[in-house]
Amino acid sequence: GFRDFVTEDRWHGMLGQTAVLNHAMRHENSFPLMQIVEGRERAGFYNEGCDYETIADRCRAPLFLNFDDMAFNDAMRRYLSERFPTPCIYERRVHERVDSGRRSVATGEDGETTTTEPHATNATRPEPECRQGTILRFPPVIMKDRGQMGEFLNSQGLCGEGVEVGVASGVFSERLLKTWKGRRLHCVDPWSAVDDDPNYIDRLNVSQETHDRNHAEAVRRLSAFADRYAIHRVASREAAATFADSSLDFVYLDARHYAAAVREDLELWAPKIRGGGFLAGHDYLDGILPSGHFQVKSTVDQWAGRHGLHVACSGEHVWRSWFVKLP
Repeated sequence: GFRDFVTEDRWHGMLGQTAVLNHAMRHENSFPLMQIVEGRERAGFYNEGCDYETIADRCRAPLFLNFDDMAFNDAMRRYLSERFPTPCIYERRVHERVDSGRRSVATGEDGETTTTEPHATNATRPEPECRQGTILRFPPVIMKDRGQMGEFLNSQGLCGEGVEVGVASGVFSERLLKTWKGRRLHCVDPWSAVDDDPNYIDRLNVSQETHDRNHAEAVRRLSAFADRYAIHRVASREAAATFADSSLDFVYLDARHYAAAVREDLELWAPKIRGGGFLAGHDYLDGILPSGHFQVKSTVDQWAGRHGLHVACSGEHVWRSWFVKLP
């Protein structure tokens, strides 16, 4: 089952400053962290613009939990600064130097750090010590946000065929096609309501009517790109079977987010990507959120570790993307 986002000294990829505060709270041994109390009632801050006094009162309560970044305002920053003027021991640790395997994600074939901005990172230099609102247990950041993915792929010479699994209304597909210089983006989504999978708890598991509207909207958005896109209205497994091994430059996963489904997609699509290409995806976090249940970060990290691969990510405070460069 799901645990709190920062129990057992693990970062699960929760929203940026939220995770920092919860982690600091936990290591002060003052605040038991809970997910839900008394049925569906939540403890903590959810989409609220609380003032300083409210924040201080809530944080003294015995049932304190995560709040989302919508609540992380100036009052919360003031509370953090006064309550935790210096980082706790776990936040004081400086990242180990990124090893050569991780450098391959952020550098070119010659081993030199990529100089194309804003994607360049100095992979030989340890990360700075933690300040409020930063996260040290995320992997290296290779782009500011996923909106830069197209430019990043261009800089890596990955301009052939790519796949997005989980398209919804095509907003990200359109954004990617505007900047990526690739030959064709294959957009995979069954656009089908799911009522027989108890593990699939997600705000995008909508009615068939809504799926049909999303499909029509995706087609409308992408029609401007002529033959640079292809719609595959099938499930991920069925679509993967139609691509030859080592034929794709990248696959971006944004479908079901529970562990078994993420693991299946990783195993299905990794063989389809050529050496030097990227297997990537959205929602790099674990947790029970109002928008659904997520086990993406732990599943991706475990899979990459088993295969001797390294994970990089985008730098958003919320809903990061993950990237694994395949050998």
